[in-house]
Amino acid sequence: MGDIYRNSYITIAASASPGSFGGCFSKTTPDHCIAIKEATQRDVYIGIRDCHGAGKNNTSTNEQVFLNHFPLFSRAWVYQERMLSRRILYCNKSELQVGCEQNLQCECGSSRVAPHFVPAPRGLNVGRLKGPAELTPYGHGGGLVDQDIANIAYRNWTEVVETYAKLNLTKGSDKLPALSATARILAKNLGGDYLAGIWRSTLMEGLLWYVRAPLSKPRPRGDAWRAPSWSWASIDSPSGLVFVNPRMKLSSSFEGKIEAAVCVLAGQDDFGRVASGFIRLKASLGRTFWRIRCRGCTTPARRSRGGGLPRSDYTLYTNGSNPAPQQDWLPCEFSEPRLDLMGASIGFSADALVDDTARYGFFSCIGKGMCKLAPCHLLHIPRFEAQRKQRTGTGAWRVNADAFLALTEVKGQPETFERLGLVTITHDTQAKKEEWFKTVWPGILSPEKTITLV
Repeated sequence: MGDIYRNSYITIAASASPGSFGGCFSKTTPDHCIAIKEATQRDVYIGIRDCHGAGKNNTSTNEQVFLNHFPLFSRAWVYQERMLSRRILYCNKSELQVGCEQNLQCECGSSRVAPHFVPAPRGLNVGRLKGPAELTPYGHGGGLVDQDIANIAYRNWTEVVETYAKLNLTKGSDKLPALSATARILAKNLGGDYLAGIWRSTLMEGLLWYVRAPLSKPRPRGDAWRAPSWSWASIDSPSGLVFVNPRMKLSSSFEGKIEAAVCVLAGQDDFGRVASGFIRLKASLGRTFWRIRCRGCTTPARRSRGGGLPRSDYTLYTNGSNPAPQQDWLPCEFSEPRLDLMGASIGFSADALVDDTARYGFFSCIGKGMCKLAPCHLLHIPRFEAQRKQRTGTGAWRVNADAFLALTEVKGQPETFERLGLVTITHDTQAKKEEWFKTVWPGILSPEKTITLV
């Protein structure tokens, strides 16, 4: 299919059609013509096009309004078809548009009048995805290091995935096939194996994704398995997902630590469906606990949004500050030790909702509260040693957040782990960060061992 779109002279897109039977034609508001007549002057005719949106810019923040005008663009299969096609004729609701790899033109001549859309998302197209094919990236999979072409290609890929992930698929099993043609093009620059949406040459960078809230559905990795837990393709994320600062290079900490990274294909397409997959590496894990917070233990703002348990309110069990107590309420307590943050801020982005606490080994708190804890293991993925400092609005220097994969051990399979989500820990200063890794982190760290991520 990819070759068909790449080699077509022009692709016709029924962008205003909500389905396969909508066609390319739609009823438009008729244009108006005003005639101004003066007895002693020549007649003047003014043509007026009736537009939706009263001249608003096309960068509307209301995504649903945009999709009402261009429902075709909500479909995941269409996303790569737009990028692969060299020329596209868009049959919009109000007019025709013609786009190519360099430009996009419409009938009215003003893309600033709603409703309009920009060219293929974020300006991506086949030409940009290809890049200098003669350059190849670093091969060991432990980090991008100083390979600029790999860095650029990797950022292009993360942009593609971030946009693609929230689009609609009728069949969840199409998650990888619907992007396979794009992956095939990028393979020339990213090189190595393609592992369920992540590249072997940028393996550790590719693991640093997280799901935007709100979370979508419980246990997407249950019966309808389609990718390993460490792959973004295993998640349904209509709210989107994000990669952690793809411009930040990683250290070479995992060079020589990755023993195997394998995906078994479910068909003939090297970039399509997979039947299984794993990553085996040598690593030390930090043992701690993750927490489902009840409403009383969340922030006051979240408490006021209605009753019941906020199912997506997850975090690590730390000594960070609790919200101000309510009347006749005390924060939930556990006998297990908290993770000492030493004043750092923490972010916990769970991959999915939890509807089966027994699966993850959750247990209840002491007393009548509703908070729950479960064992959790942290895999630290270090940033490049020579980090680039960023100045904040106050003039101070910002310390880059440290990223950790949150893992749970698979029952009955020792040293085998599934991904739960992504954790970030951010310290105010570099000195505090170094002190935390010197005093706190070693206290929860296991000896280095071979682990398997599935």
